[in-house]
Amino acid sequence: MKKRILGIALAICMMIFCVPMGVFAAEAPSFSGGTGTQGDPWLIASQADLTALAEFLNSGNAATFDTENAGVGNCHGYYFKQTADIDLTGVTWEPIGYSGKYYFAGNYDGGGHSITNAVSTGKVDPDGYATAGIFGWAAFGSVENLHVKNANFVATGQNNYSYVGGIAGVCYGSSIKNCSVENSSLESRRNNNNNCAGSIVGYSTGGTFEKCAAENNQIRTMAYGGGFVGEVDDDPNYGAGNSTFTNCYVANCTVISETDDSQGTSFSGGFAGEITDSTLTIQNCYVYLATLSTVGNAVPQGTGVFAGNLWGSSTIADTNCFFGACGITENAGTAGEKTEEDFTNGTVAGLLGDAFAQARNYPRFKDNPADYSAVDAAIAKANALEKDNYKDFSAVEAAINTVVRDKNITEQGEVDAMAQAIENAITALQYKDADYTKVDEAIAKANALNRDAYTDFTAVETAINAVVRDKNITEQDEVDAMAKAIEDAMAALVEKPDGGSDRDAYGNTYGCAFCKPDGGSDRDTDGNTHGCTFCKPDGGSDRDAYGKTDGYADSGAEGRPQ
Repeated sequence: MKKRILGIALAICMMIFCVPMGVFAAEAPSFSGGTGTQGDPWLIASQADLTALAEFLNSGNAATFDTENAGVGNCHGYYFKQTADIDLTGVTWEPIGYSGKYYFAGNYDGGGHSITNAVSTGKVDPDGYATAGIFGWAAFGSVENLHVKNANFVATGQNNYSYVGGIAGVCYGSSIKNCSVENSSLESRRNNNNNCAGSIVGYSTGGTFEKCAAENNQIRTMAYGGGFVGEVDDDPNYGAGNSTFTNCYVANCTVISETDDSQGTSFSGGFAGEITDSTLTIQNCYVYLATLSTVGNAVPQGTGVFAGNLWGSSTIADTNCFFGACGITENAGTAGEKTEEDFTNGTVAGLLGDAFAQARNYPRFKDNPADYSAVDAAIAKANALEKDNYKDFSAVEAAINTVVRDKNITEQGEVDAMAQAIENAITALQYKDADYTKVDEAIAKANALNRDAYTDFTAVETAINAVVRDKNITEQDEVDAMAKAIEDAMAALVEKPDGGSDRDAYGNTYGCAFCKPDGGSDRDTDGNTHGCTFCKPDGGSDRDAYGKTDGYADSGAEGRPQ
């Protein structure tokens, strides 16, 4: 590593002192606006803008861009401002600057926005050195206010080093402030040399880090892996100064160093993987919930809280630093070990100073945005509801409309209350009643029938008695099924064969189309029959005073007057 970085340092010096510089702004991409000055920075608002910046650096077209004519080039003295969250899903990402010749020397302000879902297998320079990150090489420049989420970066050196970091693979004499990397996978590989990976940067020489956070990341390496930085190497011969880390933290990260090469090295650190002939200078920093391991046959190998390995005369200079739930205590310097309860109840947050405040699980930066995940979940839950199913949805809408989005982490309680208000309004919702119109119509139709006219009316009565009146609108199908059951029962009714008629005092039938099947009749006191072959249209027949039928066949000779 020494030979590599010293060679790069010399190359950069040659760039500074031997290459004539000028400003050719007309050759720069237009981006989404701006002129590249501090007061009017180039605006990065989209995938296309970010990709254009990477191509501008990696093509060498930015090599002569230096506002100060300092010989650094590569956008030295130029300013960039990200104006929106950028999702790199579907983009084959190559880092912005990837070598000691083509590096990013400008000033990039993420504006508090994020870059999400970046996937990269890195970029290899002509000498076989591989780099992966949003920025490959950041040299003599700055990156601030940028948040990288859900990145997946892998770089494999071709017989040379590889450097992998969420923000930058290499930080050379640059500053990285107010940045974070979360929920990401960072991996450095090799086929015949060392390599390093870290959540924020893979390698630092003379880097200045302030208020940077690494959360919920997995770092894998075949040499040096750190929860924050893979390797710190501040050799004075590099001329980049000393790396410093102030108000930074690593939480819930896993670091695995694995190699089967017995001639290799394998170190995992909660904060840094390897400190090479340097002093790890940290202030108001902590490591919490770090899972550290080494796998394979490398000799040497090891793990440590703030450094996996202190090479040569390296030391740790820590001021007001803490660690907890790391499973080890080696290479922690004078940092204080605290319990998980200390990290969750605000004790550590109070000890760290003004930059921090207690969040849900552990200390975070107090000016960071509050966590709105519970609010977003509650709103999504409300939006998934069919508001027309409820008697009154206005309370839910009112709770959503009262959400304020500019709260910081010290106001987390207020944000949680917003989420709870939405949840409470959802819980209090009442469904509209189901529509029983069809049921009522079917019952009215059944009640209008003469039940005595049918052989069996019980199925209709059973269907009516089965009606349940407390159903809501989401159970409308059940209510409609009740109405159909009544209708089906009525449709299945069978009328009695005799039409259900009664007889008068003389035994005459009323309301029938035909008389008794046997044509029989009853006789009066004089022996006359009161029956007929066919009934009158009005449903019955009477005989006259002589026993004759009125307009119908009489009952026979025996029925006539003698």
